[in-house]
Amino acid sequence: MPVLIRLKYCLFCVVLLLSACEKDGNKTINLCSIDPYESSFWGKGVKYMVADMGRGIIDTIFFDSYGNCIRVSSFGRIQLLKEWDEHHRVIRQADLGEFPAYYICSYDTMDKFYVEKMRLMSAIDWDNKLDSLYERDVYWLLFRLDDSGKITEKIDTTLNHTITKYSYEDGKLIEKRDTFLLGDEGYVKRWSYSYNDGILVRIDFYWGGVLNTIDYFDDRGLIKYSVRRGKPEHPFDTVKYCFAYDSLVSVKFMDSKDFE
Repeated sequence: MPVLIRLKYCLFCVVLLLSACEKDGNKTINLCSIDPYESSFWGKGVKYMVADMGRGIIDTIFFDSYGNCIRVSSFGRIQLLKEWDEHHRVIRQADLGEFPAYYICSYDTMDKFYVEKMRLMSAIDWDNKLDSLYERDVYWLLFRLDDSGKITEKIDTTLNHTITKYSYEDGKLIEKRDTFLLGDEGYVKRWSYSYNDGILVRIDFYWGGVLNTIDYFDDRGLIKYSVRRGKPEHPFDTVKYCFAYDSLVSVKFMDSKDFE
């Protein structure tokens, strides 16, 4: 699809929603439920997870009591903060990496679309939970729904400009495919999901048609270890994980040798 046509398609969706949005405050969709990785932490009692990325790189991911990710730290520095509502939807987010950005999120519905609106805020207003007096940008994520209410497509109107397609089998997500609207047709990210008796056991991530990462999960559907492509001197890296629970801490990292 030519770039101009893609942009027109994206713009059409935004105009459609802006001009004819029918609010339904009672209708909510659990956006995390379409991501088997994020929802894999629900109900597991995980307080935080430590990921040993290799070569001294350690990430720590913290969760609330429901299993939603609320904080990500790397090298002891906070990289991401999130707050959630009772429907597992992000309502406040701070990206604190190289280029910090602060958002508040709201949600709407219109016919076959579900809408997530992310408004950029100042750091001071975000810290004090105030509506910004100087609204800078509003980014739209548009989710297309089928007749059963399942999400089949996501249109990202932020700077990412991506269209995501979702494929299901027996009610489970089996493939997610991102296409970058401003890039070549070959610029595609793809996730493939595998299950055993309905429990997530593996995620294969491809970037540009090349296998990049494989995530393996235990019999509860909780991640065990990951294998990812590295630099030429380290063709494949193993990411190891350990978990802290409310009453128990797993004191060793888990990797492939622990499960053979």
